[in-house]
Amino acid sequence: MKITFNKIEEALENPFFEISCLGKEAIKQRILPLEKFMEQPASFRFIEWTKEDNREVICYSFIDTAIGKLLIANTPKGVCFLGFANKGETLILEDFKRRFPGQQFSEQFSGLQKLAADYCNGNRSQMVLLHLRGTDFQIDIWKKLVRIPEGRLSTYGSLVPDFKGTQAIGTAVGSNPVSFIIPCHRIVKNDGNYQGFHWGSELKRLLLAYELQSSYNQ
Repeated sequence: MKITFNKIEEALENPFFEISCLGKEAIKQRILPLEKFMEQPASFRFIEWTKEDNREVICYSFIDTAIGKLLIANTPKGVCFLGFANKGETLILEDFKRRFPGQQFSEQFSGLQKLAADYCNGNRSQMVLLHLRGTDFQIDIWKKLVRIPEGRLSTYGSLVPDFKGTQAIGTAVGSNPVSFIIPCHRIVKNDGNYQGFHWGSELKRLLLAYELQSSYNQ
């Protein structure tokens, strides 16, 4: 069965059309446990951040994409940040620079940014290099997030089974520096509640609707 949203803003009240018919239980049926995650997609390559990288100049620019205006940034090694400008360019720029204290910045467009923007526009055929600054625990969580397929979900607890520090997991998910490409928006609570997102719950709903449309029209 295929459905089509003429515009993302015209998506159903809930991001999954099944919910309108079946209720919250339907969203639970889309939740995958860790053992059913796919392998890490070949289109991603994670590059370790070293102390020397703290001296690199980070390039950034604002780019309009199918999912909205984004601030995308990169080091010479890969994309290190992607965020939404839905609350204004000034706020996202402050958020971005806060994550890289002491770093130098240059507002300029790059090929690495273009690859990231192409991914957000639906092109999954080219490799995206991800140069991420974070703890070992955070990076492990981010690597698991990219294994959740489009149109599916998982929960915080599923990312690290038998780990009692759910707050630590939530913090790692929320600290994701490369939104959408690393799909933290595909994480929901055990009861199917998808509220709570760094860029706003409404944007999360629209992203899920966008991905649902894509998965049903393939």
